[in-house]
Amino acid sequence: MAKSEQGTKEVIWASADPDNPEEWLEFLQQQGERAGDRIRTELKRLQALGIIDADGNRLKKELPPDMRPGSTCTLAE
Repeated sequence: MAKSEQGTKEVIWASADPDNPEEWLEFLQQQGERAGDRIRTELKRLQALGIIDADGNRLKKELPPDMRPGSTCTLAE
């Protein structure tokens, strides 16, 4: 098994035992850390694209043309 940054064993879906409180807590903590990493990566990407500022506020408030009132765009077939 792979080791996490803290040196504890990495718990994966295939081996996580929800009946073992200690192991399940470790699994949930590892998943939370991974989710946080993905969120931070996405925030950096959105900032680089000029969509949000450093505080997470949208820089552009207008809707794209296909979402504006009066648009003839539809998803219905």
